[in-house]
Amino acid sequence: MRWLTEERDACGVGFIVDPSGHLSHDTISQALRALVCMEHRGGCGSDSDSGDGAGILTAIPWKLLSDWAANESITLPDTESVGVGMLFLPANDDLRAQVKTEIAAYLDTTDYQLV
Repeated sequence: MRWLTEERDACGVGFIVDPSGHLSHDTISQALRALVCMEHRGGCGSDSDSGDGAGILTAIPWKLLSDWAANESITLPDTESVGVGMLFLPANDDLRAQVKTEIAAYLDTTDYQLV
């Protein structure tokens, strides 16, 4: 595994898991503590405006999404047919509305749905 010791693309990678597969807030808290301890290019590099995409990857919180959908009178499809995406939209109201319209128009041409 020599290639692994020579890898330089990432600042660092950490894995915090529960070997039994139990999902808990404690696991997320531990991952956030680990993330805070890592040095990130966006926070100390020559460019103080951009980050490096540092964050944590979690399972989709189906209970949270199901509760939200029920509150919004939205029926979610089977969890095996759902994905979650996060988009960073422009702060400008007009531009943000335009981007949302373009995304919705694209999704209308596919089997995807925007909720």
